[in-house]
Amino acid sequence: MAVLYRVSTETVRDPEDGTPLLEARVIVPQLENLENTEGIAAINSYYEDFAEKYLAYAVGEGGQIAQTEWDAAREDGFPFHTHHYDSAAEVYYNGSNLLSVLQTDYEYTGGAHPMQYRSAATFDITTGEKLSLADIMGGSMEEALERVYDLVLAQIEERKGSDDFYFNESYREDLREYYGEEDFYLTGDGIVFYYQIYALAPYVAGFPEFKMPLAEAGPLAREIPPQGDREGEREPHRQARELLERNRVTLYEIYGLSMLPVDIPEEGVGEETLFPVVDPRFETFSQLEDFIKSTYIEETAAALLGDGRYQDIDGRLYADISKDAGGGYYVNWENYLYRLEQVSDGEAVLYIYTSDDSPAGKEEITLTARLLKEKGRWLLEDMIY
Repeated sequence: MAVLYRVSTETVRDPEDGTPLLEARVIVPQLENLENTEGIAAINSYYEDFAEKYLAYAVGEGGQIAQTEWDAAREDGFPFHTHHYDSAAEVYYNGSNLLSVLQTDYEYTGGAHPMQYRSAATFDITTGEKLSLADIMGGSMEEALERVYDLVLAQIEERKGSDDFYFNESYREDLREYYGEEDFYLTGDGIVFYYQIYALAPYVAGFPEFKMPLAEAGPLAREIPPQGDREGEREPHRQARELLERNRVTLYEIYGLSMLPVDIPEEGVGEETLFPVVDPRFETFSQLEDFIKSTYIEETAAALLGDGRYQDIDGRLYADISKDAGGGYYVNWENYLYRLEQVSDGEAVLYIYTSDDSPAGKEEITLTARLLKEKGRWLLEDMIY
């Protein structure tokens, strides 16, 4: 089943001065539905609803918290960090009329570390039904959960005495108390049961996972034919979604429609055109250089960094405001679809489906870009605009 991804973003700004208080993004799968089948339509509807509710929560509740903290920081002179909410999907099983998707939510509001949460869903593509643990494993939900508990306990105790044993002392009780019956997903060779952060172990341990190999699962209520490992597909997708966001920042804030903010003296600029950048992300030229070089291939990065718009002066990042050349731009980078086709181990093609809402009228457009693997990492060949 062909899978595209829908990216939706929103920014919450201070109503007085426009300071960005919160950035929210949600990425969900959208199945290609050329024959308009009800099952696929139901799955797409499920994820449309998911995205809508996630953004409503982030912008609503999260936006209020960010505004309160910004008001307090401004009044008391404290530093304020833009809050970030991000939710991204990854497909782990796709075939034999089954689709299994893992969604990871990331929330950073200025604390010691971000909070993360997982949710998963496995669907019957023919009907659109979301399958429960019992639908997969058979028997009652209580019986299915007992199989999970037995497997988790056995795998934890196998790790005793090894460096891989990081569990809380109360793990025997915790594995029952803190397991959510929807916290599982399918892979090409098994069923993975996971726990949320903190449920069984400290934060640094992440999400504890336990796999039931298909070869050892015995009879299941739902046949799950083995598949090859999809990690080779997921990795370029992970990189693509981050590269698309980095390209958006580059286009909107750095090299395209505007420049990074600079500190211009109140008495005026005279003939001077070079001023220090005042952006906590890019206080030094090397920080900008790292960002651009981790977004674009070497040739493109060198061209951008060498165009004279930004300069390194005693380690600080300066901008030449004479090179600021903004202009009209109407492509929608707040809500779009993308599809990734991997051509080879070192090349992939991105198709971005969005709209151009210019004064001449709104038009649906497709942008095409190439990802190339350079020195072991995926990068964009050119800036997308």
